[in-house]
Amino acid sequence: MPTRNHSTHRTLRVIFATSLVALLVLSSAGSVFAVSRTTITSRGKSWIDRGVPYSQSTYFEGYRQDCSGFLSMCWVLSRNGLPLSLSTADLDARSLVEPIDKGELQPGDMILRPKDQLGAAYGHAVLFVGWADPAHTRYIGYHESSSGAGAVMANIPYPFWGETGFYPYRYLNVDDDYLETIQPVYGQSRYETCVQSSWVAFPRAGDAGAVVLATGENWPDALGGAALAGAVDGPVLLTRPDALPEVIRAEIDRLDVPKVYLLGGSSSVATAVADAVDAIPGVSVQRIGGTDRWDTAALVASETRTRLLAAGRIVDGVYVATGADFPDALAASPAAYKSGRPILLSTQSALPTRTAEALDELGVDSAWIIGGMSAVGATATAQIEALDITVQRISGTDRYETALVLAQHSQALGLSWRNLGIATGLSYADALAGGVTQGATGSMLLLTPPGSLNAGVAGQLSSRRASIVKVRCYGGTVAVSDTARAQIDSAMGGS
Repeated sequence: MPTRNHSTHRTLRVIFATSLVALLVLSSAGSVFAVSRTTITSRGKSWIDRGVPYSQSTYFEGYRQDCSGFLSMCWVLSRNGLPLSLSTADLDARSLVEPIDKGELQPGDMILRPKDQLGAAYGHAVLFVGWADPAHTRYIGYHESSSGAGAVMANIPYPFWGETGFYPYRYLNVDDDYLETIQPVYGQSRYETCVQSSWVAFPRAGDAGAVVLATGENWPDALGGAALAGAVDGPVLLTRPDALPEVIRAEIDRLDVPKVYLLGGSSSVATAVADAVDAIPGVSVQRIGGTDRWDTAALVASETRTRLLAAGRIVDGVYVATGADFPDALAASPAAYKSGRPILLSTQSALPTRTAEALDELGVDSAWIIGGMSAVGATATAQIEALDITVQRISGTDRYETALVLAQHSQALGLSWRNLGIATGLSYADALAGGVTQGATGSMLLLTPPGSLNAGVAGQLSSRRASIVKVRCYGGTVAVSDTARAQIDSAMGGS
């Protein structure tokens, strides 16, 4: 099976793309524009959602309803401006695809056995959507199934149910998401994305000591979860408020942890979720939920301290962030994970009574306020100082600059730029799980607007690119857009 020379990947893509354009001019066949991976997988998902039946003779949206027509549709293949459905014998043409290694597979790539392959009983094509386990023995695939199921999503043993002759390929006109400089960490939903994050930090069963589980639909109860995750050496996973997603249940089972900490009261995470976790063999559940966000954060901090002391560690301080928004607390999550410093919450105008009580109970003499005076104001600061606690402030002009200042702060804790993470600063789910993964793997997290890379982040990437192996982008292109990824690649010295 031929492989690609990584050092010449971009040069080869240019040559291949040029050849493809020449072919298009001659035969008017193929897609005449680069197709993003998000577009490819979204198009496949649309057929699955509509239950498009399998057929070798009928067409839907202009494409034949068999496995190769399905791939043609996902890749937006056309001839003379009309949809073009190739056969499995044509899908491996070197003018259309290139062979890749198993380890290079990304969403939007293809697993194929051509029907004209010597010894093949039949040809079949599957759209690769993502790995189903961190050992890469199974994957999630979209395909048209002739068994009567039609367009389906399947959990498939690699390469295809133990059969031979199936190999991975990459469409030449796919936007490669800048894979030489970026490590994408994402799934088809926030729940799948947090599982992907867990795989990065805890690839083997037994690596994690426990799981911290929080609702994926709201953020207040989850803000203090990073320090607790660091104290118990485990990931933060997300759940629906009323039901445990199967992908999360499977990840808890895979991690083989003895305990799951469930953050928030029953109004945030229903009893049905706790019961579903408790039903996993060998797993016990401890709910940590207060009367409000201030109380929940205080209770999480108390449990963090208990777990740290049990492990022979100390609590040398706390982080205090606004409870009115999420970016500052989430940007601090790698540092909180690494140091075990709990994250407590405050209002802008005054320190909540419950937070003051928690500071006294923790017995700390140092506090780092995250964010400017508009987040945690002068009165709240003075109230912390009145508890005989030394206060330092970590802040910038906005959430993005605050995260940059936090990155400098994190270096003193032993976090590095080696595997820098970037997440959107406008939504909490990806940063919540990603920040913990960054802390667990020894690096920091920066934030950016989805549509364009923050200028300060771009400057840091450019000046520190020699220290960065790859940038982890948490979430899909809705969270960190193709434009932002191109800017990341450019700042890292890519093409």
